[in-house]
Amino acid sequence: MDILSELYKISQLSFDEDKVSVLEFNTSLRENAEISKMIKKNIQKTDTIYYKLDEISNLNKEVNKLKDDINEMVKGYVRIYDFLWEMYRFLREQSSELFEYIQNILQKIEVEMKKQGIFIDNPKNQKYQTKLHEIIAIQKGDGVEDETIIDVLKVGVNYKGDIIRKAQVITILNKEEI
Repeated sequence: MDILSELYKISQLSFDEDKVSVLEFNTSLRENAEISKMIKKNIQKTDTIYYKLDEISNLNKEVNKLKDDINEMVKGYVRIYDFLWEMYRFLREQSSELFEYIQNILQKIEVEMKKQGIFIDNPKNQKYQTKLHEIIAIQKGDGVEDETIIDVLKVGVNYKGDIIRKAQVITILNKEEI
């Protein structure tokens, strides 16, 4: 039974006293009652839909909050790693014992970070890649292939397939500039 067509029928009813019998009137009332029930059910369904949409909206807000919290956790891991990386770079020239100690700590942190989907890109001695690396400086280096990374100022960071930060590198360029 189509609600609109039934409402239209009701609106077209005329109550000419001569033509309306009690039976016709009772039938019309029953039809109106059925239509009323259908409308109430549809209103209830609509209310339920709106309630569920509100629930979904609230869940989306919670999911976004959790994503923000996770991003802050990732940034915290990266800040800790960067701090140790700076110590590592400094101690490379100062103290071999402390250098090895920091190197071991960095390796352990990298293992823990990988468990969370955070990957460190330390591209030293690799070929420069535009997508993954940012050149900070260029040096000449005889016997070393062009675009080879000779030093990493900051490591690159990848979180679950997304590049968070490109590695900041120093590369070799032996070609004469044009």
